[in-house]
Amino acid sequence: MSAQTPSNSKRAKSRKQRLAQRAKLDRELREGVSKSVSKGNRCGHDPKAMRFCDSAIKRGRSSKTYKPHHQLIQVMASYVREAGLYGTRLKTWGFMNRSGCRRNSARREAMVAVIQYLLGKDFQLETRRCGRREGDYIVAPYAKLIARGISKSDEWQGTHEISPWRVRHVIQDFEACGYITRTKQQRRKKESGRWLPGPRMITFTKRFFLELGGKALLGRVMAAGKEKSEQIKEQFAGSVEHVSRYFMADKVIAPYQRNLVSRPPPDPYSVYAQ
Repeated sequence: MSAQTPSNSKRAKSRKQRLAQRAKLDRELREGVSKSVSKGNRCGHDPKAMRFCDSAIKRGRSSKTYKPHHQLIQVMASYVREAGLYGTRLKTWGFMNRSGCRRNSARREAMVAVIQYLLGKDFQLETRRCGRREGDYIVAPYAKLIARGISKSDEWQGTHEISPWRVRHVIQDFEACGYITRTKQQRRKKESGRWLPGPRMITFTKRFFLELGGKALLGRVMAAGKEKSEQIKEQFAGSVEHVSRYFMADKVIAPYQRNLVSRPPPDPYSVYAQ
């Protein structure tokens, strides 16, 4: 028998690695969702014990300045929970199936968890964006980071993790319903020649708040956003340049890209909210 050529040996080795990786994923799936598979689903979902992400709504409890704003975010999170449990809110999303029937419980569970996580961790009232300003850049979440954060929450600990695919599905459905808009993906070229893609930043539209809580909720959100904008202007001492730069959305990066982009020196007016 002739000896294998280097190309054939590499091909056989890569095939063995793929088979071993596939076997490992199958084994983890069997061990992690054995109870759920017996009930007829593979995502760890139980219709009688739906997992949301209420624990993400914790920020601002110790802050006296933004306490009313935090209470407003808590109200929105409770409305999203009602939309997932009873279907009385966000009806465009709840009945967007071709058959016109209500969304199944697995989709509703994922929707509530994703939106509650975004509201609790990254939502900014002054811009309605999901991204935190850090210097000249906006640090925005992406599907894998959202899925990882939800899976580490109290409600999801010890159960099957939510997949990035379910997170992307929720975001795409919300964009199709007109609840959110997303910026175009920005790519930057590093000195090594490698292209660095950035996340698509999410911004909630007025339609989302109208279907979530009507004109009353939209009015509260607009008023809170205006109040917060005035506070930001006071923090920048009326500097038009710094205020305009704060509200711009031209440089969006992911959290893991903080050390990969060129950062400007500290700004003496860099006192951002949150």
